[in-house]
Amino acid sequence: MAGPRNRLVGWTIWGNVFCGKSSMRDAVAKFNYGQLSRGVWALFLSVLAWLVSPDPLFSKSPMPAEFMPVAEIQPGMIGEGRTVFRGFDVETFKVEILGVDHFAMAGSHLILAKLDSPHLEQHGVVAGMSGSPVFIDGRLIGAVAYGWSFAYAPYAGITPIENMWEVWNAVDDPHLQAINDKSARRAKEGEYTWDWEEAWRLYRNRIEGSDDSDFQGSGISGFRPAHPALAGIEGELLPIRSPVFISPTTDRVHQWMGNFLGRYGQNLMAAGSLGGSGERLEDTVDVPDLTHGSALGVPLLSGDLSLAGVGTVTWIDGDRLIAFGHPMMFLGGTRMPMSHAWVFGFMQSYMRSFKLSEVRENVGTIVQDRLYAIAGIMGNSPPSTQIRVRVQGAGSARKKTYHYDAIKNPDFLPVLVLTSIMESYGSSVAMDEEVTVNTQASYHLAGEEVITRDFVTSTRGNGVVEALFSIVQDLFLLVNNPFRAADVSLIDVDVRVISGYGFNSMVNVETDYRHYRPGEAIRIESKWQRWREDEFVRSDQIRLPDNLDAGSLVIHVADSEASRMIRRTHRPGRYLLRSFEDIIDYIGLSNQPQNRVDIFIFKPTLNVGVSDSELSGLPSSVRGVVNQTVPLDQLSIPVGRMISHRVIQFDRPVYGSGSLVVEINPRLGMLP
Repeated sequence: MAGPRNRLVGWTIWGNVFCGKSSMRDAVAKFNYGQLSRGVWALFLSVLAWLVSPDPLFSKSPMPAEFMPVAEIQPGMIGEGRTVFRGFDVETFKVEILGVDHFAMAGSHLILAKLDSPHLEQHGVVAGMSGSPVFIDGRLIGAVAYGWSFAYAPYAGITPIENMWEVWNAVDDPHLQAINDKSARRAKEGEYTWDWEEAWRLYRNRIEGSDDSDFQGSGISGFRPAHPALAGIEGELLPIRSPVFISPTTDRVHQWMGNFLGRYGQNLMAAGSLGGSGERLEDTVDVPDLTHGSALGVPLLSGDLSLAGVGTVTWIDGDRLIAFGHPMMFLGGTRMPMSHAWVFGFMQSYMRSFKLSEVRENVGTIVQDRLYAIAGIMGNSPPSTQIRVRVQGAGSARKKTYHYDAIKNPDFLPVLVLTSIMESYGSSVAMDEEVTVNTQASYHLAGEEVITRDFVTSTRGNGVVEALFSIVQDLFLLVNNPFRAADVSLIDVDVRVISGYGFNSMVNVETDYRHYRPGEAIRIESKWQRWREDEFVRSDQIRLPDNLDAGSLVIHVADSEASRMIRRTHRPGRYLLRSFEDIIDYIGLSNQPQNRVDIFIFKPTLNVGVSDSELSGLPSSVRGVVNQTVPLDQLSIPVGRMISHRVIQFDRPVYGSGSLVVEINPRLGMLP
């Protein structure tokens, strides 16, 4: 009867739990265990421990016997390191252990070693060696990951394999994975007003390198320290940052990307034909499988412009690998592509020499980017955002469609889009050239939703830059908002370039009369000056409503910039972002092409706005109650009630605005 009785124990406990009669804790506590046998006790306690563990489905893999822990490492030990000095071939170098710097970082150690190889005599430890595995007696002790700036001698710090193994195990930990649907940890929609303008200001400052940005990159350019301002830099132990290479690009793009990457402690380096099209010497060489010591690329942007980091594989087993020995960008759980990398050779530098490399085809996905290593899984690459830029028109010296693939990281995507569009434009049009540019940008979101923006600029370059930053602002709002990250699959940009300036400047604006009756049409005549051409007059009509009372009306004839200000002043609630839908609406409201003029007619009055609704004609007592009860972030006081609006289009950008006052008299022209 022992077997059936013991089975009855389990069914009794589980029945009470699943039927809602008690919790697991209560069911376990209330049951009489006196009749259980020793074997059933062991089984029961094992199952109970499995159930109450933080994550019963996740267990850490033990460190393989092929690894040597720090406790076994002694000064004077001789080992062997592996890395790629040229091409794809993994070569070896000698390693002499100097000792262990205990607690070099919180809760960790750093193995100090001297490296020896003819390749390293003139260069020291080079950027791109990060992750190079070091073996002693055939056992892996860790990865070359740290070095001294401005040092010729190849001394290095080795990240112990125990720490890197934590990152290996993080691949299986469900709590440490990249969160694809970020809505789960973002603000509840409708209960929080996002200060997006401040967030966008800081983001743009990171790109442009403004003084008030939240990070200032290093001003060191790679020279031997001789100036007093650089005193103390020599001998500083730093991570051997994996070099981030960008294919040859315009100065402005290089500066922007360098400023942005500086926040992540990265140095941007130009590199030959990095990831470019066409036949390459290495294309004729068979690409070997990745192994311990292989060069590993992390492409951030690929296609007609490439941006990628390059380091070294430390350990690979089956479809999983760990590399670098330090973070790439320190993103935690992430999804970035990883690839083979070809090494051209070493580039010598006073600050730190580096491997001149380029990335090849993708081979999998980086899923962890943490303090001691990055970890990846071989196989499929993560989804990317496609960027397609078509530059055409008589003013374009190079008519071409450019293609790019960018990682779907919310922090990187906007600046990668800026880089792609600016590089496409800069490759086709001189920045100081007098041109008129028509740009249409379409953002394709998951679920087939498409958002379209139009821009028209006539400038020597700054106007084009501002249009591009408007596109980047849209993407920043879509993917970096606190509500829900948009899944942007495609960004399609059409750029049509016309030679020469072509814009109109407002000279003046007037109406045919000063007094009007309700329902009458107002004729508005505006005088414009074409660039280096004669003035011209345009006449437009806008009809008044039939139910107007006597009084004054204000007419605004506004270009795109003034129109945005008028709309925002009139209905400020529509520009408060409290949900993802508000962001979509805001982008639509911001679509004010520069060849468009808005005619607004307002009736001066004091109204109250709640959210994006206007409450006009309220008694002063009711307005007071509203003012005291509505939350401040949803309350506005628009001055004036819009009674009519019309849009007129020009064939070129227009600049300038004007305002008029007319009087409404219902009895105008009537006999006494």
